[in-house]
Amino acid sequence: MRLLSDMKLQHRIILSVVLGLSVVMLIFGYASLWALNQSTEAAFRARLGLARTIASYLDGMIEHSMDVLGKTAELPALKALDSNPASVRQVVQDTQARLGTFAVVTLLDSSGKLLMSAPQLPNEIGSDMLYHPGARNVVQMGQAVAAELPPPSDSQTPLACLAVPIWRESGDLAGVLMAELDPGAPGFHLTQSARSGNAARVELLNRSRTVVDSVRANGAPPMDNHFPLLVKLITERRVGVTVHVIGGGASHVVAYAPLSNLPDWGVAVEQPEYAVLALPRNLQTQMVIFGSIALLAAVLVAWMDVRRVVKPLRALTATAARIGAGDLASPVPMQRGDEVGTLAYTLEAMRQGLCDLIEKRKQHEAELEKCVEQRTEEVTALLATSEAFAATLDLSALLEMILAESRHVCPGADAGMVATLDKHSGSLAPVASFGCHLEPLRQVRLRPGEGVVGKVFESGKPSFFTNDELEREDGDVSQQNIGHFQAACLHFGRARSALCVPLVAKQNTVGVLILYDFHGPLTLSEHELKVLQAIASQAAVAVENAQLYEEVQQKEALRGQLLAKVITAQEEERHRIARELHDESAQALTALMMALDAVEKGMTEVPHEQSEKLHHARRLTERALGDVRRVIWDLRPIVLDDLGLGSAVRWYAQQRLEAEDIRVQVSTAGLRDRLPARLETELYRILQEAITNIAKHAHARNASIQLRRADGRLSASVEDDGRGFQLDEVGPVGQGGSGLGLLGMRERVELLGGTFTVHSSPGSGTRLTIEVPLERNGG
Repeated sequence: MRLLSDMKLQHRIILSVVLGLSVVMLIFGYASLWALNQSTEAAFRARLGLARTIASYLDGMIEHSMDVLGKTAELPALKALDSNPASVRQVVQDTQARLGTFAVVTLLDSSGKLLMSAPQLPNEIGSDMLYHPGARNVVQMGQAVAAELPPPSDSQTPLACLAVPIWRESGDLAGVLMAELDPGAPGFHLTQSARSGNAARVELLNRSRTVVDSVRANGAPPMDNHFPLLVKLITERRVGVTVHVIGGGASHVVAYAPLSNLPDWGVAVEQPEYAVLALPRNLQTQMVIFGSIALLAAVLVAWMDVRRVVKPLRALTATAARIGAGDLASPVPMQRGDEVGTLAYTLEAMRQGLCDLIEKRKQHEAELEKCVEQRTEEVTALLATSEAFAATLDLSALLEMILAESRHVCPGADAGMVATLDKHSGSLAPVASFGCHLEPLRQVRLRPGEGVVGKVFESGKPSFFTNDELEREDGDVSQQNIGHFQAACLHFGRARSALCVPLVAKQNTVGVLILYDFHGPLTLSEHELKVLQAIASQAAVAVENAQLYEEVQQKEALRGQLLAKVITAQEEERHRIARELHDESAQALTALMMALDAVEKGMTEVPHEQSEKLHHARRLTERALGDVRRVIWDLRPIVLDDLGLGSAVRWYAQQRLEAEDIRVQVSTAGLRDRLPARLETELYRILQEAITNIAKHAHARNASIQLRRADGRLSASVEDDGRGFQLDEVGPVGQGGSGLGLLGMRERVELLGGTFTVHSSPGSGTRLTIEVPLERNGG
C-alpha cells in the first residue's frame, strides 16, 4: 500500500487500467483454455470414433462373411455332400468368390477331414483340419464360431477363422463350412479405412500383442511399439485413448477399439499429437497474439488519455507549489468546467483565504510574542522553584524560598507569612515571614477556622480579602493573637487587602501562605493567581517532605540511641551472667568434682558397679564444668580483655570452625595498639556472628578472616568457599527471620558509622566486608 501511495497519478491510472484489463484477459483466457480443453477432448473423441468405425467396419465384414457361410451351409447341395461332388465344388467356389480374394473357403466332413477348398490349399484331401479352432469347436459343439487362427510360422500373421455347421435333413452334422480370412490380403480394405480416417497408422492387434495387420499413411514415419500403453485396454476389452511418447520427444495419440465378433482382435489408430491438436493449438496461438495486441493497444490508449488528464493537474501542482513557497500574489490561471476546473477554483479560493489569514497573523504575532515571553518566564520560574524545592530538605531554607518566589509573583505585597499545622497542638503557627517581625508571629496560635488563615486552611481554597472582609473574618480571633499580629506589623498599621493560598499536598492541607498589602488592594491577575497556586502546591509537597524528613531523622537518631542502649545492656548482661556463672556455677561444679575425688579416694572397698557410677558422675560433672566455661568464654572471652580484638577473633575462629573440620586462616595488620573497649566488643560480636554463620550454614571447607587498621579506619573481611546463597531470598525479620543475623550485623556496623557489604551467590561462597571509622568511635 505504501508503494501505491508513493506512485504518481499517471502511473497509478495506467497500472489500474493494466490490472483491470489483466483481470478481463485472465477471465477470457480461462474461458479460452476451457474451450481449448473441450476442443482437445473432442479431437481425442474423434480419433476414438475413428477406431470404433474401423472396428465396426471389420465387425461388419466378419458378420457378412458369417452370414454368407451360414446361408451357403443351408443349400441342399451341401446337405448331401456325397450325392454330387461337382455341385458341391461349385458351391464352395461361388462362396469364395462372394467373400473376396482375402478369404479361403474349405469344406470339412463331420469328423474334421478336408474334403475340398477354394482356392486349393496345399493340404491333402482327407487331412485332419481340427487344428483350426473354428473347425474343432463346430465339430465338438455344433455351433458357428469366429476365432483366431494362430500363424503356422513366426514370419506369418494370424488369420481369422469362421466356421459354420452343415446339418442334414435328419439333424445330424454333415460337415463344416469354414473360411480363413487373411487381414493382410488386398481385399480386406484396412488401407482404405486408414486413408479415409486421415490416420497416420492403423493396426489390427490381437490379445497376444501381435500386429495382425497395419497400414501407414503416405509420408508418415514408422511408429514405435505402443503395446505397453494398450495392455490394459486390450485385456479389459474396452475402448480408450492414450498419448504415446516416442523417441526425440515427439508424442502420438493412440485410440483403441476391440472387435465385437472377434473378441481377441482390436483396432489401434495412431496419429501425431500435433496433427490431432493442430486446431486447438492454432486457436491458442491466435488468442495469445490477439490478446497481447489488445492489451498493448489498451495500455497505449490509457497512457494517451492519462496524459491529457494529468497535464492540467501538473499545472495546478506547480501553482500549489508556488503558493506553498509563499507566492500568493499570482492568481490561479485556469478556466475549465470539469473537476479539474473545480479544483482550480478551490485552489484560488484557498490562495485568497491564505492572504487574509496572513494579514490576521501579522496582527496577532506581537500579542503572541508577549504572551510567549510571559509564559516562558513563568514556566522558568516554576521550573526553578521546583528544582529549588527538590534540592533541599531543610525546612527553614525551604520556607524562605517559598516567600521569595511569592514576592516574585506578587511584587505588590508588603508583607507575608507561612503558617503550618503543629501536629502536637493541632493549631496553626507562623514559621516564616517577610516584611514583619517573626518573633512576635511565632507566639501566634490559630485554630483551624479561626480568622482568615484558619478559614482558608479549613476550606482548602485560595481567597482574596478586602479591608472590610479582613475586619469581618478576623472578628473571632483571640485578643492574644491580635496583639501578636499588631506587634509584628506595627510599622504598617492595618492591612487593606490580603491573598491567602492553602498549601495542599496529597489532598491534605499542611499550611497556609498569606500575602498582605497595607496601602491598597492587591493587583494580581487570574493567571498570576494560578502560578501562585502552582508554587503553593509544589511548596506544600516540599514542606511535607521536609517535615517527614525531620521526623525520620529524629526517629533514626532515637532508634540509634535505643539500639546503643540495648547493645550496652546486652554486654552488661553478658558480663553479669558470665561473672555469676564463674563465681557460682563454675565454683559449685569445681567443689563437686573435688568432693567426688575425695569420696573416690576414701572408699577403698567399693563394689565395681558403684565405682563405675562414681566415675560416670565425675565425668558428667567435668563435662558440665567445661560447658559452663565455654559459655563464659562466649559471653565474655577473657582473651578479648587481655590480648585484644585480633587474638580474640583468632581464638574463637579456631575453636568454632576447626571443630566443624573447616580450615581457617586469620591475618591481622596494624592492630598492635589496642582499640577502645566498646569498639573492640562491637567488632568482636559482629565477627563472632559471621563465624557462627559459616559454622552453621555455609558447609564450607576453607575460611579466611582479615583485620586491617590503616588511615584511621578499621576494615574486616570474612570469606568462605561454602554453598553461598541468593541475596534477594534472604528476607527481613518480619518475613520469617531468615536474615536476622545479617540484619543484626548491619545495624551494629551502621551504629558505628561504618559500611557493611555482602557478596554471595549459590555455589560461589560468601564474602562479608566491614569498614568502620576509628576517630568517630574514640580510636
